[in-house]
Amino acid sequence: MNNSEYKLDKILFYLLVMAVVFSLSATIISLEKLGGIAITGRYANNQTNFSQGQIYLNVSQMCQLDTMNGTIDFGAGYVNGTCNNCTMDSDSTFDSICCVGFNSSANNETGILVYENRGNLPMIMHYNSSENASVFVNGTVPAPHFMIRTIDGPGDYNACGGSDQMNLSSSNYTEIIANSWQDVCVNESGTIDTGQFGLRPNQDNDSIRVHIKLVIPDDSLGGGNVTLQMRGTCPSDW
Repeated sequence: MNNSEYKLDKILFYLLVMAVVFSLSATIISLEKLGGIAITGRYANNQTNFSQGQIYLNVSQMCQLDTMNGTIDFGAGYVNGTCNNCTMDSDSTFDSICCVGFNSSANNETGILVYENRGNLPMIMHYNSSENASVFVNGTVPAPHFMIRTIDGPGDYNACGGSDQMNLSSSNYTEIIANSWQDVCVNESGTIDTGQFGLRPNQDNDSIRVHIKLVIPDDSLGGGNVTLQMRGTCPSDW
């Protein structure tokens, strides 16, 4: 090989090397661009992500019966000698001629027993008295009477789960039975779902008033204090 041929081969070799280097560089650059395009395209897509939070609430059941007004004070007095009895109640009846010295103010809105359902469950109600008429009022002729009736509380309507559903008459007095729990507001024909079962818990219709009537014979030697218990029960399966 002469000198000129050697130089030509050398030039061709360098050109080949340069061509290979250039080709590899172009390929790498192209791959990088393609890679960049692929990454850019992935982040450009619209995506929706969801995350959630929790809200907790636990309303406790409460069964609570409160006495809003717990005293009826008929005071002290006697039956006028011209009468055979003194009749008075905590609603509107007071015989001012036959009932001498007794508390006439007991027959108004301050002279009643008021019970209110302060819980959030319907409540069945019963009462129990420590004495009956023969002991508390006493006397023989005419027969002594110690009586009770219930009506809706002040401003309330159908508090006992429906129209005239109280077990005690709202218009007529019932003789009190001592030492035995008696129905006041049970209404077993009602339903829990409609709230027509016992004394309602809603604020507008959740109280009842208890009125007491006495018929005191002129030979009465009775008197003293009587405890009238009112029991409210919210069954555990409500």
